[in-house]
Amino acid sequence: MPRTNAADYSYSTDYCSTESRGQWPVKNEVATRTVYVEKLEKCREDDKSKCDVDGKYNRVQQPEIESYVMDVNESSRRSAYTSCMWYWGWSEQERWLWQRKPDTSH
Repeated sequence: MPRTNAADYSYSTDYCSTESRGQWPVKNEVATRTVYVEKLEKCREDDKSKCDVDGKYNRVQQPEIESYVMDVNESSRRSAYTSCMWYWGWSEQERWLWQRKPDTSH
């Protein structure tokens, strides 16, 4: 049975947030990825035929390593939260503006 009471929702979401964080606490780790960045490389004096920028430089893609922080438990925590909310009678629905039901009250 779907729930609609705001007080029930507030209690459920607080409870489920606490439970899911307890099971899957924030665990930040540093991850790396390779990205390709366009750089200008000076052309060789003996081969200017391939110079595509002002006849002096070539555009080349060079790999660079980026580091970033990610919470490795985020997906599991979200799944635990969603399951908990479902257990308490709540379900998540995604609706788009164009999918609204037309007003048929007139």
